[in-house]
Amino acid sequence: MRYISIPILCKQAGTLSVHKGTLTQAMDTYIVEIQGNGGHSSQPHKTIDANMIMNQVYTSLNLLLTREAPPNANVTFSVGAMSGGTVTNVIPDKAILQGNMRSYDQMTRDHLCKRIPEMIDHVVKAWRGEYSLIEFHTPTTFNNPEFVEEIMPTLEKVMGLENIIENGVMSGSEDFSYISQSVQSAFLILGTGKEGEAPVHNPRMQQKEEIFKYGASLHANVAIEWLKQQHK
Repeated sequence: MRYISIPILCKQAGTLSVHKGTLTQAMDTYIVEIQGNGGHSSQPHKTIDANMIMNQVYTSLNLLLTREAPPNANVTFSVGAMSGGTVTNVIPDKAILQGNMRSYDQMTRDHLCKRIPEMIDHVVKAWRGEYSLIEFHTPTTFNNPEFVEEIMPTLEKVMGLENIIENGVMSGSEDFSYISQSVQSAFLILGTGKEGEAPVHNPRMQQKEEIFKYGASLHANVAIEWLKQQHK
């Protein structure tokens, strides 16, 4: 069994980016719900300030990467959402932080995936808070080199050799990675836009819809030609 996926991105229209090996970053997601003890802002000593704890967790996790990840590891930690409280004069009893780490290197990832929950635990407890942690982990997408070589003649037939390019690794993550870690797979990028224009996930993103037919053709032809080879 083999799998191929060809998403569309705002790369140069009509090109197909083909990369062998690790293609995308792994994404490790952490959602921390901090439980404190709320109260009036004039008496912070009588509270356990969930907002303050949340900010300490935010700072500690960002500092962690600067001290325990190699400088050349290309790893990032980003917090996409923080919430706590509703008014200026009440210290809330609950706050939520949601963030994720992105990485390519498995050794660095393994180390930080161990350290991040430890850091959360120590910081929250240092300020007498309690917490619950939800985490889920998306691996890197891996393009099997042998399978890519196997389907390359079909890719060239559909796209033309001059339109097949190598753009290297991607900084995003992809749930196709779960498949690629279990089955020989290829995740290829079909360009439908223009470099410099609004990227994917942007409301101003524009695509040349006439290119979409190549995506359908690639999926169909790779499947047909691969099945033919298996019956020889």
